[in-house]
This record gives sequence, structure tokens and C-alpha cells, in this order.
Amino acid sequence: MLRDIFYGSLARRTVVYGYSNARIGAMKASLLRKNQIQEMIQAGKIASVLGLLDDTDYKEDLVNYSLRYGGADLIELALGRNLARTCKKLIRMTPKGAKKITLTILERWDVHNIKTILSAKSAGYKSEEIEPFLVVAGNLTIDELRRMLDQGSVEEVVNYLGSSEYGKILKELLPAYKTDCNITPLLSSLDVHYYSKLTKEIKPTCRDESTILSLIKTEIDMMNIMLIFRTAREGIKGELVKKFIILGGSISNEELGKLMNSKDMKEIVTKLKPRYNLTQAYERYNEDKSLTHFEVELETAIAKRQVGILKKFILSTGTIIGFLYLKENEVNNIRKIVRAKEFNIPLEKVQEMVVIA
Repeated sequence: MLRDIFYGSLARRTVVYGYSNARIGAMKASLLRKNQIQEMIQAGKIASVLGLLDDTDYKEDLVNYSLRYGGADLIELALGRNLARTCKKLIRMTPKGAKKITLTILERWDVHNIKTILSAKSAGYKSEEIEPFLVVAGNLTIDELRRMLDQGSVEEVVNYLGSSEYGKILKELLPAYKTDCNITPLLSSLDVHYYSKLTKEIKPTCRDESTILSLIKTEIDMMNIMLIFRTAREGIKGELVKKFIILGGSISNEELGKLMNSKDMKEIVTKLKPRYNLTQAYERYNEDKSLTHFEVELETAIAKRQVGILKKFILSTGTIIGFLYLKENEVNNIRKIVRAKEFNIPLEKVQEMVVIA
């Protein structure tokens, strides 16, 4: 009987996920190999990176926008548009039962875009300077994002969002922003909302969703840990830090409280050691006081879990989500390399920033 149940279940999964997982296999083949990433790191100039990308899946997007943009901005825009096209393709091939989870995860790009626009408006950047950094992979369309870009200030962007879920959250914090012009609370509130929503939407009712939720919890942990590192470096403690902590991660509230009450960066690293060994990152941090070292170590840990999903699951939602995370990691790697070239960051530093799982 158990044999019949197993093969019956496998047959159903083959029907539901067979097509999408076969397509994912083909798409995975187009991801950049480690040696291609290394070639980009070693490339002397942005033009050389462009040349290397010309032989990849990004060529179409580079060609489409080459008349309006050039250099780092062209690559930035091409990466975003390529990722957006990939996400839309994933949605089309995702079985009906898995669409809701996938769409909810992709809302991260709506949050990314709103945060990018708010940050740029706060800093006084022009619309044309902001657009290359937008990724139209969520629910917001390019027309909606451009209308948001047309707004003249942070307050106007918030008012434009109106009664949407994002607008309601941001409006509560707008009076404080008008007083101190500190954009950080607005940006953090969007992250808190997104991850809270995500952990409620994904129910661990089966192995697939449990694994995906575990991956999301790891992301939340990373964001909370980085928040604690940033605030510790700036000497901020107590209730001010608690306001921006994202609930729903795998680190308990009690453990987060202990981390927040650490006397210095070294103590935070020591307390985290059972979960993440950040000793080498701490040594590099002592040299230049850059939090990037911690961020890269944590990103690498998450990326390795993403690879695990692709290797472990067949005929499942996990394969779809796993590929999505790998694609996002690839785009982030290329973006880091290009911006590093733009600002003449030494090769050894670039190597540390890139996350190769």
C-alpha cells in the first residue's frame, strides 16, 4: 500500500511539476559559471566586463538599452531587466498551487524599488539617475514606478502610494521624517512589513514549504544581525534597535536581546559563533571598519543553502524558488563587480565581496 501511495504521489508531482522543473534545468544551464565570475573580477575595466557579458544571457538586455545608457549604468539596467524577465518567465511556468508563494517572495522587488526611490529622493537624485537601479520583478509595473519617480520628494512619494499597504506603513512615519530627515526608519519599516507578511503567507504544511520558510528565516536572521552590527558600531542600543528588528527568524527574541545588549562588536561575534563563524570577518573588520565583511560571510551561508535546495529537490516548488535565489545571487555578484570597477576597489576586496556558492 505504501508503495502505491509513493508512486501515486510521484506521478502527481510529475504531472504538476515536470514541465516547470525541466524548464528550470534549462535555465540553470544559462547561469554563469565560477570561472566566468572570476574573469569579471580580474577584468581591468567596465568595458571588459561588458565584453564578457556579451557572450551570456544578458546580451539581449545590454543591446536593448545601449543607445540610452553606457558603462556601469548600462550593466545595472540590463541586470535588472534581465532579472525581471526571468522572474516573469518563472511565474508563467509555476504550477497554480505554487504561484502564491512565488509571487509573495517576488514582492521583495517592490520593496527594493520603493526603498531605492525613497533613498534617492531623500538624497536629491534625479529620476534618470535612479531608473537603472529599479528591478521590475514584483507587482509594481514600470509605468507605476516611473510615476513614483516623477514625484518631487519623499513626502510626495509616500502620498502617491496612498492607501496601499506600503503607503499606510510609510504615512505613520512621515511626521518623524519631516522633523529629522532620517530616511532609515521608513526603509526599515518596509523590510519589517515584507518579511512579516512572507512568514505568515508560507505555512510549513509540507516539506517544500518548510524548507522555503527555513530559508526565509535565515534571511531574516541576516538582516537582524546586520542591523545589530550597524547599530553597535554607531553606539545605538535598547528600544531604538528593537523598533527595527524583524520578527519571525530562527533566532529567538531572547537571543536577539542578548545580541543587542552586547558591549562591543567582538562580543556579538562570540555570541553568534554557535550559528555563524564570523571570526575571519571580524579580523578584516578591525582593519578597515567595514561591515561588508560580515555581510558577505552571511550571504555566503545563505547562498550555500540555496544550492542545497536545487540539489535536494526535484519536481517541487523548492526547485523554482532555489533557482530564483541563485539568479538573484548572480545579479548581485555582477553588480558588486561593476560598481567595484567604477570606484577602483582593489581586486582582493572585490573577491571578498562576491558570493560564490
